[in-house]
Amino acid sequence: MLTFAKLGLASAVARPQNYSWQTTIEYARRAKFRQIQLFLNPLQLTDQSLALLQKSAAEFTLHLHLPTDFPQNDLPTFLNTFGQSLEREVYLIQHQPYRENVLQLSLNSDKIRIGIENDFPKQTPPEFLALILRLQNEDERVLPVLDIPRFFHQAAASQTFEQTARQVGQLIFRLLAMERPFIIHALDHPAGKTTRQHWQPLLQGDLPWRLLIKMFIKRPELLKCLMFEYENWNMVKQSIGNLLRENFLKPIGPALR
Repeated sequence: MLTFAKLGLASAVARPQNYSWQTTIEYARRAKFRQIQLFLNPLQLTDQSLALLQKSAAEFTLHLHLPTDFPQNDLPTFLNTFGQSLEREVYLIQHQPYRENVLQLSLNSDKIRIGIENDFPKQTPPEFLALILRLQNEDERVLPVLDIPRFFHQAAASQTFEQTARQVGQLIFRLLAMERPFIIHALDHPAGKTTRQHWQPLLQGDLPWRLLIKMFIKRPELLKCLMFEYENWNMVKQSIGNLLRENFLKPIGPALR
């Protein structure tokens, strides 16, 4: 079984509150999440935001998701000030097309670990793995961040749903075989219906989550986080309930409200 410590809550859950960090943290505390992902808006490079991040990093395993366009001069200073206070690892996530921006940052803390998230139209899972392996040859600490639904959303028109599902499974298998840790970004939807209005709680759609979770369970130390990226709390709550009902998740207490 997965343990609750492997689950994460992204600030997408607070979309109705403009992705509020505080709302995300309140949800996470209430549900006893151990990991959270906060989107770092360029307007949030302030002393007040820094103080909240420092407090959050002491309470949770923190994932900071960078915007695609951020101030090149201000961000390194902000992150280096933040890094000086860290006692445990923080993940700094950037989408694939903007990887050079984050990989070239001069960070003074070995507690900040960079993750690169798949995001390239018509790219197959094997092609993303090849990119990650090249990056890891230069810096072995770079983590693959696998947005599973995006592999399906961005698949070439000639690629069938079944082909993509098989390739995603093979990608996870190879990472496990090579003992390479990874982060998973998660939501579910029916085959061929990827837009927001079709999103479903985990295990209620057609994405191959049951197969993938069975693979994660075999080497749980390599799964750094299963991060829920739903945009409302009910979807998160139902996803956790589904994982519990199918015995993929170890219970920790009363049902979520």
